[in-house]
Amino acid sequence: MSNKKRVNMNLQWITIVFFTTFILSMTFSYVSTVVMENIHLGIAIFMLIVIILIGVLFDMIAVAIAAVDIEALRAKASMKQKGAKTAIKLAMHADRVSSVCADLVGDVFGILTGSVGVLIALQISNTYDFSLALVTLVVGGVIASLTVTAKALEKQLALKNANEIIYFVGKILEFYKK
Repeated sequence: MSNKKRVNMNLQWITIVFFTTFILSMTFSYVSTVVMENIHLGIAIFMLIVIILIGVLFDMIAVAIAAVDIEALRAKASMKQKGAKTAIKLAMHADRVSSVCADLVGDVFGILTGSVGVLIALQISNTYDFSLALVTLVVGGVIASLTVTAKALEKQLALKNANEIIYFVGKILEFYKK
């Protein structure tokens, strides 16, 4: 493939990622703002935890795809194990899979946690008459601590179990292809 074609393909990919991220970020932010405005504090906190976990899950896939052994997946495919061929396709496009999982999904959900955190801080401040600045600092600190700790644990897990994780993702995608 010529360098000009590679540059065009990269520009197309970057353009797709840019606009997809822009649209997803706006959509999720709008939906979270509308949903979170009139929701019980306990449910809002639960939703925040789910959002953090989704971001961490996709980050784990991004780390695993970078560490996967494609030969192990080929061995599963040779034994006709469902999902192995899809997992191989993922591994062959590791750069894009990693970008989608870590950058597109992971970062959008990271931004979303900040938006939801601000809404939770506002709700706590208004309900309990606490200083908004103080509540925002505490909520932001809790969100950052939970996210960073979960990602640190997830990275260890992803590196040790990369083949199994990507094979599992391949099985899930295979199931939904039908």
